[in-house]
Amino acid sequence: MINPQQAIMYKSAIGSFFTWWLSELQQIFSATLSFGKSEIAEFRLDSAGEVHLAAEFDSGKTNKRLIKIEIPEINIMQRVIRLPGTAAGEAGRVIEFEFEKYFPIPFKDVMCVHEVLPAADHDSIEIKIRAIRKSLLAPVLRTIEEQYSLRPVELQITANGDSFTLRPGNTAAGRTARVDKNRSNWPVTILLPGLLLPAAYIPLYKLDLYRQQVNAGIGDLTTRVKDTIALRNKILEIEQNLHRVTEEKNNKPQFNRIWSAITEVMTGNGMLSSIRMHGDRVTIEGKAVSVEKVVKALEKNALFYKISIDAPVKSLEQGKFESMLVTFMVKQNGKN
Repeated sequence: MINPQQAIMYKSAIGSFFTWWLSELQQIFSATLSFGKSEIAEFRLDSAGEVHLAAEFDSGKTNKRLIKIEIPEINIMQRVIRLPGTAAGEAGRVIEFEFEKYFPIPFKDVMCVHEVLPAADHDSIEIKIRAIRKSLLAPVLRTIEEQYSLRPVELQITANGDSFTLRPGNTAAGRTARVDKNRSNWPVTILLPGLLLPAAYIPLYKLDLYRQQVNAGIGDLTTRVKDTIALRNKILEIEQNLHRVTEEKNNKPQFNRIWSAITEVMTGNGMLSSIRMHGDRVTIEGKAVSVEKVVKALEKNALFYKISIDAPVKSLEQGKFESMLVTFMVKQNGKN
């Protein structure tokens, strides 16, 4: 049984997925219809409301779907609001219903866009709202259409370094601009049937690529975790061996001189990972700069005899050390 909280989360997730899907389709169509037209017409709106061309452009090479307009910052209404985290998928509708709570103008009289900001917690979200009066933009768009034959569906608004995109007729809920049926739009009519299937497939393809990247990341992380666990186990094993050796040293007074002698031999020659003692027989294991040198040092000590290497010597850490497994006998009371 799905509780109301889960239902809201599922609805939000589904809404976000379809919003992303539609944005992918829009990017594909926009790129196709504007193919080869990389120039963007730029305009500037002065404080008196007059429109000026910021730079000359070639109408044959200009993207007619998108224009840039620089607007005085004073004409842009903006505010950051905080909403509950569960409202993420319905942020647009919430802004539409409560718009007059934040701005002194009806929602129907503005062109509005919102952006969800990174939040410090999961219980709430911060949303930045930007809005411009339709009464300001309408004559600007009309002038641009009459004088420059441009009728864009996207406006890139800039003001004092800040930039955002509006679509004429948009609301905070994300509804798209209305299409004028009297205006010919033959590229869509011709290309839409051929683009429909690949356009629907590309978002799925990108989603699959993302899934593969996630799986690769999980595999890499698993490998690293295995190496870390192996290292941790090795450290624990060494700690246990050292603890056992320390206990034997404390419990058996005769072990003190053996431990001291082995420590003297290994100082500067290598590192021990374990010491095992069975009666008079002692086995040491670890790594040494030179196993042969360790054996000679043991032979010089009058306490040890019958010294032997019990495993093949292997190079470790790019030749810095050699693997060591050495067994020897301990003289008792100076006798062997």
